[in-house]
Amino acid sequence: MPYLRIYTPELSVDLKRRIASELTEHIVSSLDLPEEYSHHTTIHFISFKPEDMAVAGKLVADGEQPHYQVEIYDRYLMPAKKETMAREVTALMGRLLELSKDQLPNIYVAFREYAGTELAIGGIFLNQT
Repeated sequence: MPYLRIYTPELSVDLKRRIASELTEHIVSSLDLPEEYSHHTTIHFISFKPEDMAVAGKLVADGEQPHYQVEIYDRYLMPAKKETMAREVTALMGRLLELSKDQLPNIYVAFREYAGTELAIGGIFLNQT
């Protein structure tokens, strides 16, 4: 049950819809999950104001380029799968955010793995379902 957090400057609702749709489709496909898992994939947008982020000691509000972070939570992510997903998610987010190739290093992809005994949904641990 993939869960993603996306940290970005404030985005329009339409852009969030596009990101949610395309990223959900991509994550389900990349993880080789059945299509119905798209209903169990959650994306949480966490927006920041330009004055709430500094890069290299300078606020984004003062003209510094923002950094974007995508955190992907799932069980048992293999190293090769992470490497492929990192490249693909970076490219997808870059395209959706209309970033230049030079700005792609401003996209961070972090993986957070958990065991079935570390997440309960509705009070039931995943390894018990």
